[in-house]
Amino acid sequence: MSERIDIGTQSQSADFFVPPYFNDTQTSRQILALRSGNVFSQDELNLECIVDENGQVTSSVITDESGFKRMLDVGLQNNPVHSLVCIPQKTSWSEFSLTCEHLTELHRVYKIFTPFLDYVQAFGRKTREKDENFGGYHRRIALDSYEFCYNIRYMDQTGRREHPWSIRQVAIYLQYTKSTQSTRWLLLQPSTSIKAAIVEFLRNHNLSSEPMFLHHIVFHFTERNWRGYINELEESLVELEEKALYAKVGCEKPRPYDFSITFRDSQNVQRLHRKFLKASVALDSNLEVAHGYKIHCKDLCERNLGGRNPLLFVEVELYKVKLRAHKRSVKVLLERCTQTLSILSQILEYRNDENIIKIANALSYNSEAMHKIALAGNEENKSIKILSEKAQRDSQSVKILTYIAMLYLPASLVAVSRASTRRT
Repeated sequence: MSERIDIGTQSQSADFFVPPYFNDTQTSRQILALRSGNVFSQDELNLECIVDENGQVTSSVITDESGFKRMLDVGLQNNPVHSLVCIPQKTSWSEFSLTCEHLTELHRVYKIFTPFLDYVQAFGRKTREKDENFGGYHRRIALDSYEFCYNIRYMDQTGRREHPWSIRQVAIYLQYTKSTQSTRWLLLQPSTSIKAAIVEFLRNHNLSSEPMFLHHIVFHFTERNWRGYINELEESLVELEEKALYAKVGCEKPRPYDFSITFRDSQNVQRLHRKFLKASVALDSNLEVAHGYKIHCKDLCERNLGGRNPLLFVEVELYKVKLRAHKRSVKVLLERCTQTLSILSQILEYRNDENIIKIANALSYNSEAMHKIALAGNEENKSIKILSEKAQRDSQSVKILTYIAMLYLPASLVAVSRASTRRT
C-alpha cells in the first residue's frame, strides 16, 4: 500500500512509499526524552478533553491516572466520536501540564505519526527567545484515513503596560478515520477563545460531515490580532520617524525647539525592526500552513476522504488574503525602519562631528587665551624684574650717599639724621 505525504511545505505531492525516517518513532522519542525536563512537567497532569459523541458535547478536566485512561478509551471507540485533547501550559514559556510518559502513551495509543513530535519540541520552558522560527505543516493520507498537523504563531495581548503584546503559538493535530467517521485531535496550548469557539461549533454542527472545517476556527482566532499589533508598532515607528525627518541639521535658522536625538533612539528603531522581522517570519509560516491546508483538501477530494465543501477553499483563500495584507504592511514598515535607522545614524554622526568641531574651536580659543595670559605674565615678569633692578640700584645709591655722609659730615649730625630716620 502506498501513502501520500507532505513534509514541511512540499508544494506538490506524489505517491511513494513512506521513507524510513518518517516513522522513526524511537529516535524522535529519544530526542524528546532528552528535552523532557524543559518540555514536560515532572509530576503534573492537567488536561482538558472535549468529546463529541453522537451530538453530545462534554468537556472534562483530566488530573489523575484513571481519568487519563478513560480519555484514551473514549478516543479508541469504533462508533462516531470526536475526541479533542487540549494540552496547556501555565504560561507561553513554561512546561506542558503533563509528563513525558503521558505524552508518549498518548502518542502510542492514538498511533500519531512521528512528525508531530517535532511540534511538541517547539514548546516548553524558556528564559529567552528560542526556536522561534520553527513552523510549517506535515500531512499523510492513507486509503481510509489521514493525518494533518501544523503550528501557527499569532499575537496576543498580555495586559501589561510595558509589553502589551506577546507572540504565541498553537499546534494542531488531526487524525481522521473514514470507516468510523471519527477524529482525534491534539491541541497544544490553545487559547481560551479557540477552545470556547470549538465547543460552540461542535454543539451546532456535525463535525463528521467535514472535520477540516474546525481548522478555520484556529485560522480566524490566530489572525485577528495581527492588524492591531502592526498598527501599534507603526505608531511607535512614526514617533521615531518624526525625529529623523524633522530634526535640525546643519546651518539652519534657530528654532524655538528641536528634537533630542540620542543613541537610544537608534536602539528603539532596531528593536522595532526585530519585531517586524519576527512578524514577517511568522506570517510566512502561517501562509505556508494555509497553502498546505488547501493542497490537503484537494487531495482529500481525490481520495474521497472529504474536502468537497467549496466553503473550505473560499475560507482559506480569504485567510490567505488577510495574511498577505499583513505581510505587505510589515514589508513596508521594515523598509521604513531601515530608512529611519539610516537617517538617525547620519544625524547622530553629523551632530557628533559638530560637537567635535565645537570642542576643537573651544580648545583653540582656550589655547589662544592661555598664550595671551602667558605673554601677559611674561611682560609682567619683565616689569617686575625692571622694578627689582631699579630698586636694587636705588638701594646701592642710598648706601653710597650714606657712606659719603659718614665721611664728610660731623658725627653728631649723622647721628641725629639716623635717629630722625629711625623715629620716622
